[in-house]
Amino acid sequence: MGKLKKNRRERQFQIEMIKNGYEVLSKGWPDFLCYNNITRNIIAVEIKRKCEPTKKKGLSVHQKRTHEILRKAGLQVEVKYIQ
Repeated sequence: MGKLKKNRRERQFQIEMIKNGYEVLSKGWPDFLCYNNITRNIIAVEIKRKCEPTKKKGLSVHQKRTHEILRKAGLQVEVKYIQ
């Protein structure tokens, strides 16, 4: 379970969802959710800075878990490394 929110209403919601068997994520969401109105295709995209291979910053634990869940839900998730 992640850290509970400080905001009373958000914390109350978290606790209720957890009691109902849900994993509640609030960190690690992709930078962009791209939707094509013609094809109805949705792609979640995380942007990362392109570094030397030995210095490449990877995804956080929260990002990895969120991406995993989004993929299980059928969404296409991509990580783009840009200079």
